[in-house]
Amino acid sequence: MAENRAIQPMGTPMALLITATAGLIIFLVYLMIIPYIGGTVQNTMPALAVNSAWNSTYNTALPQPATIYTNVIPIVTACVTFIFLGLLFFYLRGMIF
Repeated sequence: MAENRAIQPMGTPMALLITATAGLIIFLVYLMIIPYIGGTVQNTMPALAVNSAWNSTYNTALPQPATIYTNVIPIVTACVTFIFLGLLFFYLRGMIF
């Protein structure tokens, strides 16, 4: 009879939590580096013409990257937190039952 590899766990639950923790650390480093990279890129951009559609002083309807970042990151952080808590729940459930 052939083994069903789709339902076999990928290591121990502790290995899964360690992997999730490493992913969480990488995510936090990513959150800290992105504003620095954005500021560096913005400072290296060439000067735009006064009447350019991409000039934020001329075209005030342009979305600000910082606003987009501050609106999206809390949602992504909540998703990552819930995934991590779900993994923790399944690990603790495996210890109890």
